[in-house]
Amino acid sequence: MNISVTGYKEHEGSRLLNYITSPNVIIWTAALASCSLPYVFDPVTLLCKNEFGHIVNYSTGSNITKIN
Repeated sequence: MNISVTGYKEHEGSRLLNYITSPNVIIWTAALASCSLPYVFDPVTLLCKNEFGHIVNYSTGSNITKIN
């Protein structure tokens, strides 16, 4: 399954989420992020499972990523 999402900020690019590029992302948050539209639905923060199995915010680098 591939889910395409775009960044919340203007200059953030799009991302393709799948089991290779982001295996720990929780699918329902990626699906919500993929469906959100500016001014219609609020941005969604992607969630993932960490190495201990806890659900945490998905981040790339040091930033928490909000996806539109």
